Amino acid sequence: MWLTPVVTAQHLRPPQQSEGPAEYDVKAVFLLNFTRFVSWPAPERAGSPFAICVLGDDPFGDVLDRTVAGETIGGRRLIVKRIRKWPESCEMLFVPAAQPSQASILAQAPRDVLTVGESPDFLADGGMIRFVVENRRVRFDINRNAVDRSSLMMSSRLFEVARTVLR
Repeated sequence: MWLTPVVTAQHLRPPQQSEGPAEYDVKAVFLLNFTRFVSWPAPERAGSPFAICVLGDDPFGDVLDRTVAGETIGGRRLIVKRIRKWPESCEMLFVPAAQPSQASILAQAPRDVLTVGESPDFLADGGMIRFVVENRRVRFDINRNAVDRSSLMMSSRLFEVARTVLR
């Protein structure tokens, strides 16, 4: 059984601010949107929260918590977990650029965890989605091979809006 994503207009736009959204405000909205365009196999722990984990030093501050507050996916409440070591019980794992041992962390990720990062080698190390800042805009690239090896189903809409899809 697959979780069906639900998309509303508020999820398609980053929060508006007078100076424009900050980089991690936009990345937080992207993480939330990814939950709407990726289908996870029905979890064995139905009814438990859907966890977005941030590994190591958290660059988001409280913006990610505010972004997912009150949101659900497949009837499960979204939560943010800050973790210092991997593996942990997560549906999505965000790996900040400063995180050491990225390749070994990604090698340990279960097939049903969406991996998102921001370091230049993230996709080459086996990550699924990498944030890129281009012309002061946050974009993302997708590693199609890593997605295909996972048990996740990614909407074709994500592939269409990605800056680059690596095969």
